[in-house]
Amino acid sequence: GREHEYADALRGLRSDGPGLFRSVALVGLDTIGRRALASALIRGLGAGRIVRRSPTGPVSAATVGTWFEEETGGVVVIEGLHHLFELRPGGFAPLRRFVRGVVEDRGRTAFIVMVDTPVWHFAVRASALDAVFAQVVSMRPLTADELEAALISRHSMSGYGLQFEASTDLAWQVQDLLSRTEDATLRRQKTWFRMLHHASGGILHDALRLWMASVVDVDESDAVMRMGPVPQPPVSRIRRLPEPTLLTLRQIASQGWTAPDLYAGQFRVTREEAETHLAALAHAGLLQFEDGRYVLMPHLAAPVVNVLASRGWFQ
Repeated sequence: GREHEYADALRGLRSDGPGLFRSVALVGLDTIGRRALASALIRGLGAGRIVRRSPTGPVSAATVGTWFEEETGGVVVIEGLHHLFELRPGGFAPLRRFVRGVVEDRGRTAFIVMVDTPVWHFAVRASALDAVFAQVVSMRPLTADELEAALISRHSMSGYGLQFEASTDLAWQVQDLLSRTEDATLRRQKTWFRMLHHASGGILHDALRLWMASVVDVDESDAVMRMGPVPQPPVSRIRRLPEPTLLTLRQIASQGWTAPDLYAGQFRVTREEAETHLAALAHAGLLQFEDGRYVLMPHLAAPVVNVLASRGWFQ
């Protein structure tokens, strides 16, 4: 389901293409889709030199500078762009050093950046990132049919059959009525995947979590996996969160992470107040604490962004 995106990105990365830069930004909320597309592009380019930059914490401008001291050519893949800037005075120096490095490379190297949509839109407002990564591939959500094909393809390797249980839920009954097929087994499967698509928003990594949560039984004797109703998505509960909490989630989604000292400076509160507020959100299951920083819980990232976008808080 990514053939069009693949073709567009490959044209932007080829050395015989128009323009000075060989750089593509894969922008979206589906990390699995971005990584799969990046791997396909690397194979398509047939590059002998592949360098992956995946910082797990904030990096300095000096560190970014060392990335460009090595030999040029091949493909450089960057995942974790949000670690190249911080919302503080001078905090965008690493990102701007990265942009300068791409400019100075002058097309000798192909650069692939994988980045979440809110982070990308925030970063381009504070740097010339979009000037050197003019080829932006938007990783749209999968359609219901594409999502079904992706999951069935993965499941086929298990050797188990699938049995989808019907539901008495009204939404299920409506989707089942709209499926318009006489084959009851096929109708249940199509309806089940429409419900999964609605719950996941077409985001593959969210769909995989819901898929696993829907397994009610694995019959070893008949080699059949029975799938129960798809769990309800958290969107309705996120919508009911108070506005100050949603504002915090928006800020974290835009930077990709936050820390108590950063949050205190941005919202003009004491560090103790920031720590308490962020810890409370982590206790509520909205945030995850890792290495001194707070990030959105992975399974809530897409629903949070979708809720904020519906309010007009994101593009």
